[in-house]
Amino acid sequence: MGALGFGRDRQDAFRDTIRAPGPGGAAPQFSLAFLRTCADCVVLLTREGRISFVSESARTRFGPAQGDLSGRDIWDLWPEEDAPLLRDAVARAAAGDMARFPIGARSGGKVRWDVVLSPIIDPDGRVETLMVVLRDKGANEASESG
Repeated sequence: MGALGFGRDRQDAFRDTIRAPGPGGAAPQFSLAFLRTCADCVVLLTREGRISFVSESARTRFGPAQGDLSGRDIWDLWPEEDAPLLRDAVARAAAGDMARFPIGARSGGKVRWDVVLSPIIDPDGRVETLMVVLRDKGANEASESG
């Protein structure tokens, strides 16, 4: 089992997904290390909205009750009424645009999230992967007021 709880094949596929933006760009290993240790909750998606990677901080926040998130649609983690918002954001990011929006608590949770969904563009200019960064709005508000 790999360091992220994935089998070796999934880790290799992930390393192939994160690519440098071109000559002089960051090495894929740096990108993977950054995503592993980032304090924000980071989730990578396919262009169709299926989860392909979950950072340690996201895995911790989502909890073991969610089980293995790989292969699940991102909108399946939130209440049904939020699915259209998430589907629209995925479609916008898959088309090359960034989407930013607040979203309420996940099913069974209390955290309100600030979500940024961005395309990761390959060296040929095509959207290859989508990156979701989720920040706890309550924690951000508390740190800004303190």
